[in-house]
Amino acid sequence: MSSVEHMVRLLSLFVDEPELGVREMSRRLALAKSSVHRMACELARAEFLEQDPVTRRYRLGLRLLELGGLVQARNELTVVAEPVLKALMRTSGETTHLSVLDGLEIVYVARIESNQSIRMFSRVGQRGPLYCTGSGKVVLAHQDPAFIDRVVAHGLHPYTPRTITDPAALREHLRQVRTQGYAVNEEERELGVSSLAAPIHDAAGTVTAAISIAGPAQRLTRERMRALIDPLIRGAEHVSRQLGWRGPSSPAAPAGGSSARPQAGLRGTP
Repeated sequence: MSSVEHMVRLLSLFVDEPELGVREMSRRLALAKSSVHRMACELARAEFLEQDPVTRRYRLGLRLLELGGLVQARNELTVVAEPVLKALMRTSGETTHLSVLDGLEIVYVARIESNQSIRMFSRVGQRGPLYCTGSGKVVLAHQDPAFIDRVVAHGLHPYTPRTITDPAALREHLRQVRTQGYAVNEEERELGVSSLAAPIHDAAGTVTAAISIAGPAQRLTRERMRALIDPLIRGAEHVSRQLGWRGPSSPAAPAGGSSARPQAGLRGTP
């Protein structure tokens, strides 16, 4: 059995006991005290365990609490977002995604696939760059300048001729995305694929997730994307409010269905 498996078994002991000493853990795991002591020290350094300075017994650490809270939040997010994803798929006819920020990437955590025979290929768990995907750009636009600097320093690989690789141009583009409230990806990550994304705010107003509509560029034309801006943003706002966000609503679209929002992302040459 590997050391990782032994550590998982050790952590599992705390499901039934709030605190345990090395001797107790050693007996329950049938491992040498020296091995258990070493594993407990390593887990404590990583904040997965913490040791009582008086009794010298161990209990679960704050890092596990943080991770548990993250899992719970993501599960809640997926449950709340799924009806919106389904509604947007029916409205657009295209595949819809729920994505979350993870490090310097975006990760797709939920997907409702289009019924079209020609559609975007994607899978839950798939990762994408922050600077050239619709979901990635709309999340990145709401991060602080230091985080954007880290993304730029990590490298702006030109996936297609339309990928924004100039740092100054990217920062200006992100400023527009944040102002207009949505992001457009016109074949920046993959030729032939376009997407439109809107941010999801949590109760504190932080943006670490997004909802997107993605499909073949021949169907997701600029005209079609303009018509989808309002339902997309309304959907993202609905999810945000379910998560406790209390920010201002976006302006309503005028009669006739055309959006009153600024559309800098859909003007000019991409």
